[in-house]
Amino acid sequence: MIKKAYQIQINMKTQFHISSGIMEKGFIDNYIIKKDNKTYIPASTLKGKVRNNFRLLLGTKMEDEKAEKIISSIFGGEGYQPAKIFFEDLMPEEQKEISIRYGVAIDRYKRISKDKALFNYEAAEKGTYSGKVIIYFDEATIQYKEDLEMAFLMVDAIGKGRSRGLGHCETFIKEAIL
Repeated sequence: MIKKAYQIQINMKTQFHISSGIMEKGFIDNYIIKKDNKTYIPASTLKGKVRNNFRLLLGTKMEDEKAEKIISSIFGGEGYQPAKIFFEDLMPEEQKEISIRYGVAIDRYKRISKDKALFNYEAAEKGTYSGKVIIYFDEATIQYKEDLEMAFLMVDAIGKGRSRGLGHCETFIKEAIL
């Protein structure tokens, strides 16, 4: 087993919204996720993006069944197939402001705004978020190291509202010393 650590840095080019899933009573309809009252990018969000990108890369090189076995061996799978990749939450380098944005729901068929469809949500300001990822490679998976690194670099948007201009980012990865 070969243990590799990577330093991940995501530069948010625009505001972003990763929903907390909590519907609180109050002025705001949809809150962003926070830890200790700071915005952050959850490890699960980044893991999902990287896993999907890795699937896309392997899908161009091999058949789906073989690609899925490799993905499951690294990211974990059904039954007792534990993950060999461990993500850390990405924390901001400095405290970020949170703004409130407004929107109107559109009826896509009629192409008009829906009645009583004004909503608002929190959005974190752009900035730099960083954290670590640890990967345990074995003889079967070390050959996919470059593809996995490329899957990180392919992360170009995080959160929801990308069609509204939210969540666009640039990702950097470098090998860290253990």
